[in-house]
Amino acid sequence: MRTARNRTALISAAVFVVLVLILVGAWWLVHRQDTRRVPQFVKSSAESAERSAQFVDGLPPPPAAHRDAEGCDVLTWEPAVTGGKGGTVTVDPGPSGAVVYWLPGSQSTSCRVRVTKLTEAQADSLATDVRKSTSHGGRWSCPADDGSAAWIFFRYADRPRVEVVDAALSGCLSAGAPGRDSVGPFWRGADALTALRPAGE
Repeated sequence: MRTARNRTALISAAVFVVLVLILVGAWWLVHRQDTRRVPQFVKSSAESAERSAQFVDGLPPPPAAHRDAEGCDVLTWEPAVTGGKGGTVTVDPGPSGAVVYWLPGSQSTSCRVRVTKLTEAQADSLATDVRKSTSHGGRWSCPADDGSAAWIFFRYADRPRVEVVDAALSGCLSAGAPGRDSVGPFWRGADALTALRPAGE
């Protein structure tokens, strides 16, 4: 009798462990893309209207993309910034150019990070769009987010530091930076940035 009870207890414990593992796996699959980008939409107000740029000391090496069972993945990547935290993202006027790291989405066929350079006019136009965009609070119904993004590094002739913006290329099309609140959803430079995206992605 005791052996039968012990066997029943072991079977119950094993079933419980399997159920827990299944639930953890399901949660990970649902939230996998959320680890790549979680835009913060904070409504502009007198308390949250402060704007500040985010900086990096020089251009960081681009991340590497790889393909796994779920598709193309760049994992969670962001450059080491020096501007601390606070305010909504902005970009100073007058960049001399910019470098863009194009991070592929989960369904990308090439599954590689592309690097392009922007002219002074292109960089200045995007910088203006960032400054003129605002954050919109509330709930938004957005298209599916495949994790694709553009990291834009704005260069200036009179300083060594580079200003950085992280812009989503799918989903709510927000633009932000580490330690900064995002502008959007659907910030005003989204279409112009998409037009600059390399072909084949």
